[in-house]
Amino acid sequence: PLVRPGGLSRDRAMAKPCSGGFRFLIWYTIIGANGFAASILMPDLLESFGWKEEAVQIRHHDVWYKILSSLWFALGISSVLALSDPVKFSPVFVVQMLYKTIWLIMVSPQLVQGSLSRMNVFTAFVMSSFVVLDALFIPWGYVFGAKSSQK
Repeated sequence: PLVRPGGLSRDRAMAKPCSGGFRFLIWYTIIGANGFAASILMPDLLESFGWKEEAVQIRHHDVWYKILSSLWFALGISSVLALSDPVKFSPVFVVQMLYKTIWLIMVSPQLVQGSLSRMNVFTAFVMSSFVVLDALFIPWGYVFGAKSSQK
């Protein structure tokens, strides 16, 4: 590799920084996304924690909930892959922030009216925490950075 002034190789000088906050976000997503996804696949476990209404809904609409579970597992697996090259996987977290923001906007009337179940209020809180962490820690400079010279 070419050595630049200051002793850094070209590859190392081109390396993309990754903040500790972004690494926290990655681990938060690994735990949160996979945890939520797994809970959909185990409605009996949800029911044992007092989320009977949600367990009934999941059993009744299992195909739709499995779509959501698949999305959350995909985010969780992508986050595991992001551990090896966090910045490269940052667009995954942009998608996460966008879909969660859209969902929060869509359920905000019910949240304000107080018509959501306890589990859905909890979910809204967790989703809000993801949106805030995504907004804070996504490496926006990389996401909106200079265009590649390769075509």
